[in-house]
Amino acid sequence: MIQYSIAKTLARKHDVSMKQTFKKYGNNLNYTYTNAKGTLKETYLAMYKSFRRNKAFFKDWILKIKEPIEFIYKAINLLARKCYLCGSTQQRKLFHRKRKSLIKKPYSHIVKEMLRINRRQLCLCATCFTKVENNELEYNQITKSRKPI
Repeated sequence: MIQYSIAKTLARKHDVSMKQTFKKYGNNLNYTYTNAKGTLKETYLAMYKSFRRNKAFFKDWILKIKEPIEFIYKAINLLARKCYLCGSTQQRKLFHRKRKSLIKKPYSHIVKEMLRINRRQLCLCATCFTKVENNELEYNQITKSRKPI
């Protein structure tokens, strides 16, 4: 069914009949072309010889399905990190930003930085948190004092 669908698409594209499409591209709909580097490439429709079940393939999958699954849950506590701006480890708080679609422009400086690093939460110490909430820091102060995570 897919073979005929692709043949019909090619026939409509080149404005020829399906019989001519099969005659030009063959039963597997082989298509040769040269890529940008100039090498000759060939693509074709991968067709199954039969739809009989491959017992060896499914045997391996059944064994894998019966194995117990171990989930690795890696909890990263953001409050365990240092302050993003000054590197302090005292009285840390998480600063959250809203989704980008809910924030009104112009963005505050900390929101610009959070968008730049693609984060929704930042760990800040209490003094930096109050400065950021009151929008007392300029963008260059945030980027200059920033320590790597």
